[in-house]
Amino acid sequence: MSDVPETLYLNISGPTYQESNFLKILKPNESFCTIQCAVAFVNGDFQDSIRELTKYRRIIRRKNKDNENPSVIFNDYMNCLMGDPTTEKLIPLIDAAAEANCKYFCIDCGWYADGYWWDGVGEWLPSKARFPGGIKEPLDYIKSKGMIAGLWLELEVMGINCPLVEKVSPDWFFQRNGRPVKDEGRYQLDYRNPEVIKHANAVIERLVEDYGVGYIKMDYNINSG
Repeated sequence: MSDVPETLYLNISGPTYQESNFLKILKPNESFCTIQCAVAFVNGDFQDSIRELTKYRRIIRRKNKDNENPSVIFNDYMNCLMGDPTTEKLIPLIDAAAEANCKYFCIDCGWYADGYWWDGVGEWLPSKARFPGGIKEPLDYIKSKGMIAGLWLELEVMGINCPLVEKVSPDWFFQRNGRPVKDEGRYQLDYRNPEVIKHANAVIERLVEDYGVGYIKMDYNINSG
């Protein structure tokens, strides 16, 4: 919304090529329909408008048993470990979450990277530096406290510094003008490729069968267009 001399206007815009890599080419007589957009008008302040939008979202939200009696989940990222989990840091948090009667405890991003977690995603193998005794040590400890152990994934991406990037074919990734689409230091995996599906299945199988994970947090942090 903008207020310029003698003009008050509201501009609603979706993703752009410059900011979000969104591109849609329309041929003659073709059309493109965007997703719906909700606008709230209130006679009140900002909080009143947010309340109206929240009310609308609750009305259109799909019905789900989890919404009737939400489970308590502890996630170690926001205002906590912020992508820097280690066995030493997790143990006291697990104790506190169990005492608070949490049902799930999720180890968030960083569990696979020795250093910076953002652009190394994609192989999904635990960091030995973060977990000297293996990642099963904190995961088993979570379960010993009566909680369901969880791990964070972004299974749709592969970071530019992931060890697998140089080993896989370029057709593993979204392509634009013959080149892999890169956004914020990450490539978007193309699940039309059977090898990508095979890779994802192997990751899930390893987390569930080898690590004993019972909860997976699927995140999504790029805009590949």
